[in-house]
Amino acid sequence: MNFKKQVRKIMTSQLFWVGFACLVALVVFAGLLYANFGFLSLAGYFEKQDIYKDSIILFFHDECPYCAQVDAYLKSNNAAQKVEFVKLNVLENEYNRNELADKAQVCGLDIDKIGVPFLWDGPEKKCVIGYVDIINFFRQKLKKP
Repeated sequence: MNFKKQVRKIMTSQLFWVGFACLVALVVFAGLLYANFGFLSLAGYFEKQDIYKDSIILFFHDECPYCAQVDAYLKSNNAAQKVEFVKLNVLENEYNRNELADKAQVCGLDIDKIGVPFLWDGPEKKCVIGYVDIINFFRQKLKKP
C-alpha cells in the first residue's frame, strides 16, 4: 500500500475524526480559560466561594420552636441593629442547608445530627448549638461597647 492510500484510510476512519474533534475542543476550552482567567488563577476558579466565611450566621427555620425563642430574644433586644449577623432559613433552599453542613464540618460535628437553631461565629470560627447558648452568645455581643 502506498503512502497516499494509508493517509486516505486514516482520514476516513471515524476514530480519527472523533479524536480530532476532541483535540480541537480541548484546545478551544484551554484558550477560553486562559483568555478569561489566566492559568495562574485557574485553581481559584474551581474553589467554592464562601461569602459568609467571616460572618456570624444564625441558621433557623420558621417551624422550629427553639428558633422562635432565639428570634424573640433578638427582636426584644434590637440585636439586628447592634450586632451584624445573617439569618439563613435552612428550609428555604439547598444552599442554606449546605452552608449549615459546611460550618458544622468545620467544627468537627456530625452533619446528620445537627439541627437548628445553629450559629456560626465566623470571626472566631466556632459553632454555637442550641437556643440557650445562642441567646447567651448574643447577650455577650450586646454587652460589648
